[in-house]
Amino acid sequence: LLGQSGRDHDLAFALGLGICPILYMQRDFAQAENQAKRLLQLAAEKDLPYFVPFGQVVLGAIKAKNEPNGEGLRMLRAGLELYGRSGQRALLSFCLSLLAEALDGQDETVHMLDEAADFVGETGERFYEAELTRLGGDFLATQAADPDEIEFCYRQALDIARRQQAKSLELRAAIGLASSLCRHGQIQEAHQLLADSYRWFSEGFESADL
Repeated sequence: LLGQSGRDHDLAFALGLGICPILYMQRDFAQAENQAKRLLQLAAEKDLPYFVPFGQVVLGAIKAKNEPNGEGLRMLRAGLELYGRSGQRALLSFCLSLLAEALDGQDETVHMLDEAADFVGETGERFYEAELTRLGGDFLATQAADPDEIEFCYRQALDIARRQQAKSLELRAAIGLASSLCRHGQIQEAHQLLADSYRWFSEGFESADL
């Protein structure tokens, strides 16, 4: 009995802190949704409430892509609230980024990104720092901010990703920067930037980013 309980816990841990976030980061939303539902079912059946927020946050973020301001956003907020009440800290910067992305340019977006950045500075949880910075550029772009400010965010995200050798996040930052450059007529620089980023990849061309 104890052995099975341990295996259930290990599976929930792998799903909540590994498989679901990784699938979401890869933008394999169909598989991320399936695994988040699996996690929530496992947590309910085996009385593992610790892992419920991870499933709710990922599943809510995916649903929010199809239903802005609907059930998905409510589930995402509920997951983050439960997450906070439980005193958990692991992956908080990632979870906050999902809400910032789901808010899609609403005023609250910048608050979520600032909170995530503060958490990164406080804890050193930097694996998603480049993406948080890129999302800041996306937010500024929705607000018709100064092009130099937008470009600064994307270049900063690009630098962080390169330092961390986070190639997928580097590509996303490059795409954001290239789009900004194209809007202001800098087509050649945008093309070279994307070419340099794409050149590194030799597989995974079926992924959303590639």
